[in-house]
Amino acid sequence: MNWAAGTPAQSVTVTFSNEYAGPPVAPSQRTAAERDAWGAKLRSYVEKGGNLVLTDGAVRNLAYLNAVGRSYINTFSAYAGYIGFTRDGSTSTYADPLGKDVQQPGAAEGPQFRHQTYEPVPIGFAIMPPNDDTDFNASPVWAVDQVEWERLGGRTVGLTTADQVTLGELKLGNGVVRLIGALVPMPTEQYYHPFGLANYAVTYTGYQTLNNALQWQRAFPDVTLSSTDIAFSKTKIVGGDKVTITATIRNVGDAAASNVAVRFADTGTQIGAVQAIASIPAGGTGRASVVWDTKFLKGDRTITVTADPADAIAEWNEANNSASRVVTVYGNKTR
Repeated sequence: MNWAAGTPAQSVTVTFSNEYAGPPVAPSQRTAAERDAWGAKLRSYVEKGGNLVLTDGAVRNLAYLNAVGRSYINTFSAYAGYIGFTRDGSTSTYADPLGKDVQQPGAAEGPQFRHQTYEPVPIGFAIMPPNDDTDFNASPVWAVDQVEWERLGGRTVGLTTADQVTLGELKLGNGVVRLIGALVPMPTEQYYHPFGLANYAVTYTGYQTLNNALQWQRAFPDVTLSSTDIAFSKTKIVGGDKVTITATIRNVGDAAASNVAVRFADTGTQIGAVQAIASIPAGGTGRASVVWDTKFLKGDRTITVTADPADAIAEWNEANNSASRVVTVYGNKTR
């Protein structure tokens, strides 16, 4: 015991401050031109068959993709992040691929098929004011105006408040952009959180919704032809005649094929130049022709047509691009 010590303290007060005490945060060095170029590359990725998932604040990138006007992209706050799995408030979208397995037995469901997607407190967002126990809306949500979204061809799967799309899909070219406007926003230090931040903010619904959005099978073209797709301008050819060979190329894939090269060959020797078809839509056909000079030819000739001979086009099946027909030259005649 220290008899010389002063009177011990009866209480201790510890205060916390949410004021940032580090060095000033430098402003972004990205220029508007760099931002726009980045947006153009993202759009190109989607149009070529990619699946771009935009969550929370990244939903604003729809404007940089020139997919949705910036004035139609909104942000607001809720008590906690949630999505109502409905398009109209009265029927659910649980059967939609983006809503798959959300409504599990025992899952908490609020009015209008509402499911919470993240917990606000672990990532720093308050649920009540500092000095009372009333509800406080601080959890950020990003959304797209439903009328504009659907006018552009977007599919609405979830809403957070009326007419604000927070879960949906928009097709661009051969790919899709999917948005989740309330998944897990960037943490904040704005509100009182003396126990720090945590990494367990996403709910079961949030995890399942993200998992659904990540499922994607890219669309590919598939150019092909058979021997019956090779035709000749004459059935009987006198040696020396110039015969037009026409090939019908079929796209049996689920995406358009562009700049389809077509090569014709006579018993292994290329006939003329490689031809090109500008575009063949999914399920459609295109034709290419070449002139075949039969001078000095006789006997059996194997005419082979190959679509995409350099394998420049990514396809479902790379092994069905070629077909052949045998024609016989008797003397100066072929049939």
